[in-house]
Amino acid sequence: MLRITSSEAVDAAEQAADGLYVLISATTHLESYSWLSSFTAAQQDAQKAALQAPLETLLGDAEAVLAKHPHYIQRPVSVPEAELA
Repeated sequence: MLRITSSEAVDAAEQAADGLYVLISATTHLESYSWLSSFTAAQQDAQKAALQAPLETLLGDAEAVLAKHPHYIQRPVSVPEAELA
């Protein structure tokens, strides 16, 4: 059982209900127009492909840095919180 005890909780419940409505509507469209499924899959593949090359480059660069500095893996460095801000 869900208890709504404040106006903020009502707003959150309304947002959740709106989100569910959007998902139900999307599902209905995907069932009605099956060609949309292949289109959405193609979009996801394109997004993945767009990220793949930069990530491979990043990982290659990281491997080179780690090869030069293996002591950072063996003995991790602690950085004070103040230095990260």
